[in-house]
Amino acid sequence: MSSIDSDASEASVRSCIVVEVLPEDLVAACTADCTPERCDNSTVRPHEPPAIERGPPGSLIPFDVPARPREIRNLPANPLDLFFQYIPRDFVERWAEWTNVAPLPKEGPRARTSRVYRWRKTSADEIYLFLGILLYMGIHYEPQISDLMPDIYRKVNEWSVHIQETGDSFYLAGSDLTVDEAMVRFTGRSLQTTTIPTKPIPTGFKIWILAQSGYCLRWLWHVHIPQARPSPGEAGKQAALTPTQRVVTTLVALLPAAIYHVFLDNLFASIQLFRALRKQRIGASGTCRKDSVNQFTWKDNALVLFLTTVFQDGREVIRNRRRPAGDSAAKRAVRQVFGPDVRKDLPVPEPINEYNHKMNGVDTSDQMRSYYQYGRPIRRGGWQSIAWNFLLEVIVVNSFFLQLWGEPNWRTVKSQYHWRQLLAAQLIQQFGPLAKARQRSRPKRANDKKNTSIPWQQHRKGSRGINSPCSYCGSRKALRREALSEISGNNLTRKKTRKGCLDCNVASCIDRDCWYLWHTQNL
Repeated sequence: MSSIDSDASEASVRSCIVVEVLPEDLVAACTADCTPERCDNSTVRPHEPPAIERGPPGSLIPFDVPARPREIRNLPANPLDLFFQYIPRDFVERWAEWTNVAPLPKEGPRARTSRVYRWRKTSADEIYLFLGILLYMGIHYEPQISDLMPDIYRKVNEWSVHIQETGDSFYLAGSDLTVDEAMVRFTGRSLQTTTIPTKPIPTGFKIWILAQSGYCLRWLWHVHIPQARPSPGEAGKQAALTPTQRVVTTLVALLPAAIYHVFLDNLFASIQLFRALRKQRIGASGTCRKDSVNQFTWKDNALVLFLTTVFQDGREVIRNRRRPAGDSAAKRAVRQVFGPDVRKDLPVPEPINEYNHKMNGVDTSDQMRSYYQYGRPIRRGGWQSIAWNFLLEVIVVNSFFLQLWGEPNWRTVKSQYHWRQLLAAQLIQQFGPLAKARQRSRPKRANDKKNTSIPWQQHRKGSRGINSPCSYCGSRKALRREALSEISGNNLTRKKTRKGCLDCNVASCIDRDCWYLWHTQNL
């Protein structure tokens, strides 16, 4: 794997990691322990031989990570100004320029009915209104289709970098961090989609996220690229981290220089990775698999192997635990400890207790984003899934946490639903009156073609020169044939004709009632 790594002192933000698969390492990793990750997606768990060297008991020197709480800096004057920090007007004006250029087709003759003739340029105010409508649709489900924005991935990537940099101006991360993967739903055609059957979102774009208590600090796109040759030499292979493990070192390197404690699951945790992180003055803790040397084990509902460079074995805290339900063999054994009590104070190893409370940073963010997504099918490009189902949702969730944990100049909003409602209302109220250039936000109806400037009795009948379906036959509801009636008079198929109304420029049957019904009824 190769990536654009930087020293820990660099605070710059990069939003893409280049993943290259080493074939020999991949073959070694693709065992039963590799599931459920697909091998062609360059995401594999570490598969290393068990470490046989052991130090004498009590010789481990834990890595000291000073406890550092998060810090929220001064927030803007109102919620909408906080939202504008993540989506500034100069970004939206560029989006409007790209959108206005995108509809132009290739050079050549255009059809008389081409949509280019009906195109009206958009503006930044309309795009802000569009974002407000998306937030509104997430909390009020109504059947509606909304499609806008350019089809250029790098411009969404630029917005992603800006969101991360803006977050740094308001949020100073604490010492405890979480690295995990997330999926953004997309089932369309794209070379970058990933399928993991065991995930709640099985198919979509995979994103590696570094978060703290649900606040997303950094993220990297999972990118598929051709395989590369393995590193020369056996020593180089042993020292190199797997592509998945390099995600952790890259994400942490994007943060401002400080001492951190990263919590990982067994997709990342290995002895080589923890040694590499300790050299970078980063502590690490996480669950591991049976082929790794564990510092200690913990039996809850199942046996847990734990690997850490921060904690020592033997330290415990008392926690009030609930008796597990179910009738499996493991749960029956655990229930014997509780006896008749539903809840009981039990000793829990300190590392396990910290892991249970600190490892859910990315999962909390996923849960918050999933509540109020607008739930419409993504059309014309997977970039919309990244833009509206991930980046916009990250902005809403992160800004909600900022005002919840900080000291805003307005009354703190304690419900994410009310926060989304507030942002949607302010966006629509501010930009709704300014966005007037677009056509109505619905498909064109037959009534839109009627020429009401003169009475319909004075409209001219004649040949339009082209054979088109009758406007009334196509707009009326489907009817059933009458039983036992004449076949010649029982034909309900849509008729094509060259005749029609010259003033409305629509096709209409002259020998039926279509002319009268189309002009007089509200279709």
